[in-house]
Amino acid sequence: MVSLYLDHNNISKIPDSYLKLANVMISLNLSYNKINDFLPITTPGSDSLISLYLGHNIIQKVPSNIKNLTSLENLDLSKNLINEKTVIYIGDLWTTLISLNLAHNLIKVIPATFSNF
Repeated sequence: MVSLYLDHNNISKIPDSYLKLANVMISLNLSYNKINDFLPITTPGSDSLISLYLGHNIIQKVPSNIKNLTSLENLDLSKNLINEKTVIYIGDLWTTLISLNLAHNLIKVIPATFSNF
């Protein structure tokens, strides 16, 4: 499977069984759900993921292991509950990331790690 679109549902958790698909998936859209955490997406083996859409959920933090998504080019985390304390980990992706959407979150200060973009 290359792309999986599960947007506009009532999904609240990403099951561990996702890991079976993670190593071959290029695009994952889980926007407009009720997800509060995006693990296991960031576990080792998810490095083929190029586009990740998690906008319009209730995610509060970006995990430090987001750096495991070494091929990620497009990341949409708009309309969540993320603040600048955990968004700093996105700075680890500055060499691959082309598009980053953090609109409508709780960010008050632009993190210094963003100067790498």
